[in-house]
Amino acid sequence: MENTGPSHSEAPSRIVSESYLGFRDQYAVSLGARYRYDMKTSLMAGVTYGRNPVPESTLSPTLSVILDYHFTFGIARQISPNWRWVATALITPTKKVNYQNGSLPLGSVAEQRVQFVGFTFTLERNW
Repeated sequence: MENTGPSHSEAPSRIVSESYLGFRDQYAVSLGARYRYDMKTSLMAGVTYGRNPVPESTLSPTLSVILDYHFTFGIARQISPNWRWVATALITPTKKVNYQNGSLPLGSVAEQRVQFVGFTFTLERNW
């Protein structure tokens, strides 16, 4: 990363920061299912796993913590021939990262915890 031409007169004229992250390929595996509860209602569930492509030895809090597992749940309901609603939830277990990167000024007990819970609701119309 290189920053030049600061807007503040007391800032350095140029800042260069380089870091090797050692990215690996990430392979994700997903499995999902849909169950038709009745003629108008479907229930859905799924799970995804993807290994963090950044080795623990080069992790930094300037990167987002990559969550390994994602669980999804949903329900869809046909309310007329042209309309249906869908509600979904995405949940990730808490992921804790202990930073072992010796080039960071964080000390030996730096950690970060991340968890996500999200919901969506959509109303769909077929034309």
